[in-house]
Amino acid sequence: MQQDANKRTIFHHAIKIPTLLITLLLRLPDENSRFQALIKRDIHGATVLHQSINCLELFQALWSYVPAKKRQATTMLKDFDGNNLLHKAANNYLLISCI
Repeated sequence: MQQDANKRTIFHHAIKIPTLLITLLLRLPDENSRFQALIKRDIHGATVLHQSINCLELFQALWSYVPAKKRQATTMLKDFDGNNLLHKAANNYLLISCI
């Protein structure tokens, strides 16, 4: 997976256009490839999931691509500021219930 100077992939950049991001994810060959794209870290340690936390609908859509048996571990992924997905979602009940 190619990255820019800040270690961002095309998926990190596509977050600004949710339909493009979902389309790109669906073009990947399997569930594991989609999951890996969502947890790839940029230079700041943020994953695509971390970046999507501010948009409930997008986060819910992306969360559906996280395999059920990897969801608990995925919620604990921390960015370089030490924030995991639960920390980032703490002020939004709907996000917490999604996770």
